[in-house]
Amino acid sequence: SDDSILERHHCARAFEILNDEESNLFSSFTREEFAQCRKIVIQSILATDMSGHADLSRSLALLPDDVFETMDKDSPPALFTTFFSAILHTGDLSGQAVPLRHALKWGERVLTEFINQAEKETILNLPVAPFMSNLENPQRAANVQKGYIDFILRPWWTQFIRFFPDNQDLVKSLGYIDDVKAFYVSASEKRSVKSSIPEEGHDHARIVRVDKSERDKEEEKES
Repeated sequence: SDDSILERHHCARAFEILNDEESNLFSSFTREEFAQCRKIVIQSILATDMSGHADLSRSLALLPDDVFETMDKDSPPALFTTFFSAILHTGDLSGQAVPLRHALKWGERVLTEFINQAEKETILNLPVAPFMSNLENPQRAANVQKGYIDFILRPWWTQFIRFFPDNQDLVKSLGYIDDVKAFYVSASEKRSVKSSIPEEGHDHARIVRVDKSERDKEEEKES
């Protein structure tokens, strides 16, 4: 298939692992149970493809707040699929929903991946996604991160949390997202987001990273 290539690879690899006797969690399932679980696993993994983000978000918006809390074994299979898809997608969108020092490291890695991809696509005369362009520019990189938080991350987490309003870990994660956004806004204005060359042994792409002095100040606040 030409769509969701990476996610389909993950599906194939998952079931390769599950075919091993020592890893087969479904060995005691009936044929019907296995077929249903396989469908849920595959659809949940495919839900991590950002091309389906808007559709999944719209599906959640139509559900009542207590739908997952009241779910049981007799609930429709489609609800289980939506539940696990939302859980896995939320996990996939958690890199900026952690304490600041960790979020900055994850953001650094993602931006580096985008820079590498854009460079290779340019070499191959392939179109480069607009949000991956010119990320070596520190203000541009900061704006991309802020836009991601404003238009993708925070709306998703806000919607997801309404299903689990008493889960303080999720509420705390939403606070972390706000902290990360505030940092990028401040860093952009102070010109403390900068580019640097990786250490020897790393890829030669330039890493957009936060000034170490700024990161240290934030870590001191957290401690």
